[in-house]
Amino acid sequence: MPAQMLVNLGFVSRKTRRKERMNLLKRYKYLLAVTIVGLVGFSAALRLNAAQATDERSDKAQFLTQLVSYIIGQWHYDPKAIDDSLSVSVYDEYLKTLDFGKRYFTRADSALLDRYRYEIDDQILAGDTMFFHSATSVFKTRMEMVAASLDSLLASPMDFTVEETLDPDDTTYARDMTQVMDRWRRYLKYNVLTRLYSDLKTEEDKASKDSTYVAKTTEELEKKAREAVLKNFRDYFKRIDELDEEDWFSMYLNAFTMYFDPHTQYMAPREEKDFNTSISGQLEGIGAVLQQKDGYTTIASIVPGSPAAKSGQLAVGDQILEVAQGREEYVNIVGMRLDDAVDLIRGKKGSTVRLKVQQADGAIKEVPLVRDVVELEETFVRSAVVEKDGHKYGVIYVPKFYVNFENEDGRESSDDLAKEIAQLKKEGIEGIVLDLRNNTGGALSGAVKMGGLFIDQGPIVQVKTREGQIRVLPDNDPSVAWDGPLVVLVNEISASASEIFAGAMKDYNRAIIVGSKQTYGKGSVQNIVELDNMVRGKIFGDDALGALRLTIEKFYRVNGAGNQLRGVASDVEIPDVYSVIEMNESTENLPMPWDSIPAARYYRLDNDFAPVIERARARIEADPYFQQVQENIAWLKSRKESRPIPLSLEGFRQDDSLYRAEAKRFDSINKFRSELEYVSPRYEQALMAADSTLASKRKTWHEDLRKDAAMQQAVEILSDIR
Repeated sequence: MPAQMLVNLGFVSRKTRRKERMNLLKRYKYLLAVTIVGLVGFSAALRLNAAQATDERSDKAQFLTQLVSYIIGQWHYDPKAIDDSLSVSVYDEYLKTLDFGKRYFTRADSALLDRYRYEIDDQILAGDTMFFHSATSVFKTRMEMVAASLDSLLASPMDFTVEETLDPDDTTYARDMTQVMDRWRRYLKYNVLTRLYSDLKTEEDKASKDSTYVAKTTEELEKKAREAVLKNFRDYFKRIDELDEEDWFSMYLNAFTMYFDPHTQYMAPREEKDFNTSISGQLEGIGAVLQQKDGYTTIASIVPGSPAAKSGQLAVGDQILEVAQGREEYVNIVGMRLDDAVDLIRGKKGSTVRLKVQQADGAIKEVPLVRDVVELEETFVRSAVVEKDGHKYGVIYVPKFYVNFENEDGRESSDDLAKEIAQLKKEGIEGIVLDLRNNTGGALSGAVKMGGLFIDQGPIVQVKTREGQIRVLPDNDPSVAWDGPLVVLVNEISASASEIFAGAMKDYNRAIIVGSKQTYGKGSVQNIVELDNMVRGKIFGDDALGALRLTIEKFYRVNGAGNQLRGVASDVEIPDVYSVIEMNESTENLPMPWDSIPAARYYRLDNDFAPVIERARARIEADPYFQQVQENIAWLKSRKESRPIPLSLEGFRQDDSLYRAEAKRFDSINKFRSELEYVSPRYEQALMAADSTLASKRKTWHEDLRKDAAMQQAVEILSDIR
């Protein structure tokens, strides 16, 4: 690579060790070529001279480091110089990733690694991974020492009469390994204490209800609690031990990528698969949700309508012992890492997988299944009908903006929403609550199409490139799926595409926005760059390189305001716990700043929402329920500061009693039940009659809606608009 290319890529180091860097860079040969990749249409192809590789794992890590840094420099919306500031950030972030609770590293370890604090920028430019290997190695060594001490730390009965505490917010590394072990002793003691205290209360309740009941002794319960904690932490360390080099390096690479913004992220091949499943709501497999339990891959649930469900041969709790592809030999998966077991069981639609399964009664049988496309129902749009004062309204929940980029016939959120609206119109509804709470976004195209369902034509969002070019993404379809009253329900988790839609509806004066003070505040656009498509040939055998989720643009409302940091403010604010936990973009590490651009040409509807909004605000302010919610928020904020936790049984009991006494006055908040009744639309009731699992899920959802005070207010607002 020519020396000047480092500058052209946007990377300028203030170090002078260029000769060392260039000697290392000569190990790779690059061939740049423009190709069409991803959503936007840019890429570069790179070729590694693999014949020079001496350690494939190390070579892959070095190559990925340079490839990712090159792509960020070329196409990130706001690339930053790779200098000492980046070095310090990566250093701090990776050590925090490894040892967030300060329970492993000692001060000597920190001092040893500190020599890399200002060297990581040079290492990244050179493709060097010395800091990664050193930090990971030290962490693994300390983790192994702690894991080996578990049995001895939990071998003897614990003395819960000693007055000592656990500081959950200790921000310093331990003085030495003796102090590390003491911190772990206290941490494990706390875990045993919480179990013991809960079990003691259970025994007291049983004895109070049955005078003949012989309660277990404190000693018996303490032993049981210690054994349970030991098992849990053995499992925990086993899962960490199963992490491979790819997993650890993925964490390190993300300590680098997040310096540019919180949403630029490297995805290892496994993570990329999970992301694709998440964005499409579909996967190809058998339709069984799996978990690892006592070393066995166990069926946790079965997706309705999937091959696993249709076969009738699998049940929750079944243990999968072996897996075979088609007519191939079985592979034993007992003790195998869950991700690897899942990879063997999933596969292309139409292919056959054979499972050797042990049932609850101990019987072992072979279950052949033909894989198919499995739809994860909970990720898709769903609707309900609610009646108030003789008028019907529709409630539509959109959990995310999904789309299947690989299959044109795959489901898309905007299409599903249009279908639900059509079904609700058949019910004679007079208004719609569109619930985007906890919707973290998804496909940008989905937000644009969804906006078009509620306006005739016009811009939905503006997008700005790193060069400052602005383009408007419009809805050009004059048809409207719903032109009646509309309330959009949001919270602080509503992000990205949710904010695009909510912002457009607010700017057009099309809907009333109801919910948290503001939405999340994510105003950036990401592109998925398939790293394997950037490289000509298979450099590392069958090893995939993964993908980079790269911030390439920022989006803005049609009025020109940025959503970044500030989000979309609700017209009617409803008090909720998110104001306590502060989950929004401003709490992320190194978020991009807010800015604005000129407004697009758009129109505002002449809806007069002001009287409705004022009535709603007054109603919420006067409501005793929401007054109590406000009091609860203030109380929770006062308790938010971390405080030492007592590790004596009596101290823990007093602390818990005080907490319960203070919290008791807020018990009625959890007892809220609306008088409104929510039911499925008629078309779905027929489906529920034939599918008991779907019926059960919908019944649970409808009950949750009755417990939802924000939803009740949204329906009240709809009835006012009408």
